[in-house]
Amino acid sequence: MTAQPSRSADYGALYTVDDYLELEQHARDRHEYHGGHVYLMAGGTAAHSAIAARVIAELDRQLRDSPCRVHTSDMLIRQSALDLSYADAAVTCDARDMNPTTSVIDHPRLIVEVLSPHTASYDEGAKLTLWQAMPSVEWIVLIDSRGRRPARLWQRGADGGWLLAEVSDSIVLDGLNVTLDVATLYQTSGLELA
Repeated sequence: MTAQPSRSADYGALYTVDDYLELEQHARDRHEYHGGHVYLMAGGTAAHSAIAARVIAELDRQLRDSPCRVHTSDMLIRQSALDLSYADAAVTCDARDMNPTTSVIDHPRLIVEVLSPHTASYDEGAKLTLWQAMPSVEWIVLIDSRGRRPARLWQRGADGGWLLAEVSDSIVLDGLNVTLDVATLYQTSGLELA
C-alpha cells in the first residue's frame, strides 16, 4: 500500500505532528502527514502485494545476521520535521531506529516503493523528492506493479547527488551486501512472464 495524497482527513483541518501520531495510532486506515495535512493511503493490487512481500522476504533473508533491520509498510518514516510517510519496505542500520516499541524511524538507508496505477506519479514525484532529501537514505528502489519493467535504482553518489540506473537483472546494494534479483521479485505477482 502506498499513499495517494487527496483531501485531509477532516476536510482541510491542520494537525500537529503529535496530533497526527495520536490519530494514526488509533486509526483503522493508514495516513501520511505532510505540512499539517493528513492524507488517506490508497490500497494496493494483488501484484503490488506480492512484489512487496518478495522484497521483504529477500531483504530479510540477506540481512538476517547483520546489524540492520528490515521494515514493512507498517513502519512510519519521518522524512522531515513536517513529513511522515510509509514505504513498501525500508532498511535501517542506525541504533537510534532500533527501539522495538517505536512507531517511527528517522534514519533509513534503503527505501523501496512498489509502484501502482493510482500512486506511481506520487511515488515518482513528490514522495521521491522527500526520500532523496533525507541524509541517511543511500538507495531508493522503484519496482513497477503495473507491468514487468526494469526496476529503477536511485543511488546517492559520493558528491551527495543522485544517480539513476534502470536494472533488469540484479539490483546490487554494495553497502548493505544485498543483491535483489528482479525476476525473483516478480515471482508470484502474475507478472512473471509479462
